[in-house]
Amino acid sequence: MQKVAQVFIITPEALTDVSVATAAGDATKEALTKYPVGGIIYFAQNVRTPDQLQKMTTNIQTYADEVEGMKLFLAMDEEGGTVSRIANNANFDVKKYTNMKSIGDTGETDQAKEVGTTIGSYLTEYGINLDFAPDADVLTNSSNQVIGSRSFGTTGKTVAEMAVA
Repeated sequence: MQKVAQVFIITPEALTDVSVATAAGDATKEALTKYPVGGIIYFAQNVRTPDQLQKMTTNIQTYADEVEGMKLFLAMDEEGGTVSRIANNANFDVKKYTNMKSIGDTGETDQAKEVGTTIGSYLTEYGINLDFAPDADVLTNSSNQVIGSRSFGTTGKTVAEMAVA
Protein backbone atom coordinates (compact mmCIF):
# COMPACT_ATOMS: atom_id res chain seq x y z
CA MET A 1 0.00 0.00 0.00
CA GLN A 2 2.77 2.46 0.92
CA LYS A 3 4.58 2.21 -2.42
CA VAL A 4 1.33 2.61 -4.36
CA ALA A 5 0.25 5.63 -2.30
CA GLN A 6 3.61 7.31 -2.88
CA VAL A 7 2.95 7.70 -6.61
CA PHE A 8 0.05 10.06 -5.88
CA ILE A 9 0.10 13.82 -5.43
CA ILE A 10 -3.22 14.91 -3.94
CA THR A 11 -4.82 17.98 -2.41
CA PRO A 12 -4.56 18.42 1.35
CA GLU A 13 -8.37 18.29 1.43
CA ALA A 14 -8.36 14.83 -0.18
CA LEU A 15 -5.79 13.68 2.36
CA THR A 16 -7.51 15.00 5.46
CA ASP A 17 -11.17 15.09 4.36
CA VAL A 18 -11.66 18.74 5.35
CA SER A 19 -13.35 21.37 3.19
CA VAL A 20 -10.36 23.76 3.03
CA ALA A 21 -6.93 22.98 4.46
CA THR A 22 -4.82 25.91 5.63
CA ALA A 23 -2.73 24.15 8.29
CA ALA A 24 -1.01 20.84 8.87
CA GLY A 25 -1.61 19.44 12.34
CA ASP A 26 -2.47 16.18 14.07
CA ALA A 27 -5.15 15.31 11.51
CA THR A 28 -2.58 15.64 8.73
CA LYS A 29 -0.10 13.42 10.54
CA GLU A 30 -2.78 10.82 11.17
CA ALA A 31 -3.90 10.94 7.53
CA LEU A 32 -0.30 10.49 6.31
CA THR A 33 -0.04 7.40 8.49
CA LYS A 34 -3.12 5.96 6.82
CA TYR A 35 -2.38 7.26 3.29
CA PRO A 36 1.40 7.73 2.83
CA VAL A 37 1.13 9.75 -0.39
CA GLY A 38 4.11 11.03 -2.34
CA GLY A 39 2.99 14.63 -2.46
CA ILE A 40 0.49 17.38 -1.84
CA ILE A 41 -0.64 20.03 -4.31
CA TYR A 42 -1.72 23.38 -2.91
CA PHE A 43 -4.16 25.76 -4.58
CA ALA A 44 -5.14 29.38 -3.86
CA GLN A 45 -7.58 28.35 -1.12
CA ASN A 46 -4.70 26.80 0.84
CA VAL A 47 -2.53 29.92 0.71
CA ARG A 48 -3.37 32.71 3.15
CA THR A 49 -0.19 34.44 4.38
CA PRO A 50 3.56 33.88 4.16
CA ASP A 51 3.79 32.68 7.77
CA GLN A 52 0.78 30.38 7.40
CA LEU A 53 2.12 28.78 4.21
CA GLN A 54 5.61 28.30 5.58
CA LYS A 55 4.30 26.78 8.82
CA MET A 56 1.97 24.44 6.91
CA THR A 57 4.69 23.19 4.58
CA THR A 58 7.24 22.83 7.39
CA ASN A 59 4.78 20.87 9.53
CA ILE A 60 3.75 18.48 6.78
CA GLN A 61 7.38 17.77 5.89
CA THR A 62 8.13 17.05 9.54
CA TYR A 63 5.19 14.63 9.70
CA ALA A 64 6.17 12.99 6.41
CA ASP A 65 9.70 12.46 7.68
CA GLU A 66 8.37 10.90 10.90
CA VAL A 67 5.71 8.74 9.21
CA GLU A 68 7.27 7.87 5.86
CA GLY A 69 10.95 8.47 6.50
CA MET A 70 11.19 10.92 3.61
CA LYS A 71 10.05 14.33 2.45
CA LEU A 72 7.03 14.85 0.21
CA PHE A 73 6.69 16.65 -3.07
CA LEU A 74 4.89 19.87 -2.12
CA ALA A 75 3.50 21.19 -5.37
CA MET A 76 1.78 24.26 -6.74
CA ASP A 77 0.77 25.79 -10.07
CA GLU A 78 2.78 29.00 -10.05
CA GLU A 79 3.18 29.85 -13.73
CA GLY A 80 3.25 33.62 -13.47
CA GLY A 81 0.36 35.64 -14.86
CA THR A 82 -3.17 34.41 -14.21
CA VAL A 83 -2.10 31.08 -12.69
CA SER A 84 -0.19 32.25 -9.62
CA ARG A 85 -1.35 31.03 -6.23
CA ILE A 86 1.21 33.12 -4.33
CA ALA A 87 1.89 36.11 -6.60
CA ASN A 88 -1.83 36.80 -7.03
CA ASN A 89 -2.36 36.79 -3.26
CA ALA A 90 -2.15 40.36 -1.89
CA ASN A 91 -0.59 39.08 1.35
CA PHE A 92 2.61 38.08 -0.45
CA ASP A 93 5.25 40.59 -1.51
CA VAL A 94 6.72 38.78 -4.52
CA LYS A 95 7.39 39.87 -8.07
CA LYS A 96 4.36 39.47 -10.34
CA TYR A 97 4.44 38.75 -14.04
CA THR A 98 1.63 39.80 -16.37
CA ASN A 99 1.68 36.69 -18.58
CA MET A 100 4.03 34.38 -20.43
CA LYS A 101 2.84 35.47 -23.89
CA SER A 102 4.40 38.89 -23.40
CA ILE A 103 7.70 37.23 -22.48
CA GLY A 104 7.53 34.87 -25.44
CA ASP A 105 6.78 37.81 -27.73
CA THR A 106 10.13 39.38 -26.83
CA GLY A 107 12.03 36.30 -28.04
CA GLU A 108 14.45 36.88 -25.15
CA THR A 109 15.00 33.62 -23.29
CA ASP A 110 16.81 35.54 -20.53
CA GLN A 111 13.45 36.97 -19.52
CA ALA A 112 11.93 33.48 -19.28
CA LYS A 113 14.91 32.36 -17.21
CA GLU A 114 14.42 35.31 -14.86
CA VAL A 115 10.76 34.36 -14.38
CA GLY A 116 11.68 30.78 -13.55
CA THR A 117 14.47 31.79 -11.19
CA THR A 118 12.30 34.33 -9.39
CA ILE A 119 9.31 32.04 -9.00
CA GLY A 120 11.49 29.08 -8.04
CA SER A 121 13.23 31.16 -5.38
CA TYR A 122 10.10 32.29 -3.61
CA LEU A 123 8.46 28.86 -3.88
CA THR A 124 11.53 27.35 -2.21
CA GLU A 125 11.35 29.99 0.53
CA TYR A 126 7.79 28.88 1.32
CA GLY A 127 8.57 25.15 1.25
CA ILE A 128 7.20 24.34 -2.21
CA ASN A 129 9.58 21.98 -4.05
CA LEU A 130 7.60 21.18 -7.20
CA ASP A 131 6.07 23.71 -9.58
CA PHE A 132 3.75 22.54 -12.35
CA ALA A 133 5.19 25.21 -14.61
CA PRO A 134 6.07 26.59 -17.02
CA ASP A 135 3.09 26.06 -19.24
CA ALA A 136 4.63 24.42 -22.30
CA ASP A 137 1.45 24.43 -24.38
CA VAL A 138 1.77 25.80 -27.88
CA LEU A 139 -1.11 28.16 -28.60
CA THR A 140 -2.36 26.69 -31.87
CA ASN A 141 -5.87 28.12 -31.60
CA SER A 142 -6.10 31.84 -30.79
CA SER A 143 -9.66 31.28 -29.52
CA ASN A 144 -8.41 28.94 -26.78
CA GLN A 145 -9.40 30.76 -23.60
CA VAL A 146 -7.88 28.14 -21.28
CA ILE A 147 -4.30 28.49 -22.51
CA GLY A 148 -4.35 31.98 -24.06
CA SER A 149 -1.67 34.24 -22.59
CA ARG A 150 -0.35 31.44 -20.35
CA SER A 151 1.54 30.12 -23.38
CA PHE A 152 4.89 31.54 -24.47
CA GLY A 153 3.73 31.49 -28.08
CA THR A 154 2.28 29.99 -31.19
CA THR A 155 5.25 27.95 -32.37
CA GLY A 156 6.85 24.90 -30.82
CA LYS A 157 10.29 26.47 -31.26
CA THR A 158 9.44 29.59 -29.26
CA VAL A 159 7.65 27.69 -26.52
CA ALA A 160 10.42 25.10 -26.23
CA GLU A 161 13.17 27.74 -26.03
CA MET A 162 11.31 29.73 -23.38
CA ALA A 163 10.27 26.70 -21.33
CA VAL A 164 13.80 25.27 -21.32
CA ALA A 165 15.23 28.63 -20.21
